[in-house]
Amino acid sequence: MIISNKKNNDLSFYNTFKFKISLILSTTIFFYVFIFFFLTFGVSNYNPNHQYTFDFLLEIFYFFIIILVFSLFNKLVIRPLIKIIIN
Repeated sequence: MIISNKKNNDLSFYNTFKFKISLILSTTIFFYVFIFFFLTFGVSNYNPNHQYTFDFLLEIFYFFIIILVFSLFNKLVIRPLIKIIIN
């Protein structure tokens, strides 16, 4: 068995705009779905007959917007600034 010493560790796709946006969107959607299904923050008060209303979904959607904005700001503004400062 021949083991190759050649390493093909091209990880440049982590720095592409497309990857950053997909990471931000997938993280944001995950948190929205998590809050929606598991009803965290005591929004249901452990009521098994909880009804989903438009107002409830809108309130939970605010978390989606906040997470999206902070993630975009962090990944597309803060991270490049830190790279500039460090270099």
